[in-house]
Amino acid sequence: MTTKSSTNPEIGILELIDPAKCYEFFREKKWPCGICCPKCTSNRVKKNGHKRNAPLCRNYKCNNCGCRFNDFTG
Repeated sequence: MTTKSSTNPEIGILELIDPAKCYEFFREKKWPCGICCPKCTSNRVKKNGHKRNAPLCRNYKCNNCGCRFNDFTG
């Protein structure tokens, strides 16, 4: 017999095992309206490579103020 949880999880545990899906889920939660600069809050942001020791963690650069940040900073 299986029972359903009363909570409705937004993502299943099996999806979090996949690192790429986990990073994407994190980005969607952190920036629900799109990526924005932590310094000036501009949405004029471009991807700027990735962290050397964590290739799935993206780096970004704000086109407005020049701030550099990644998925976990800001």
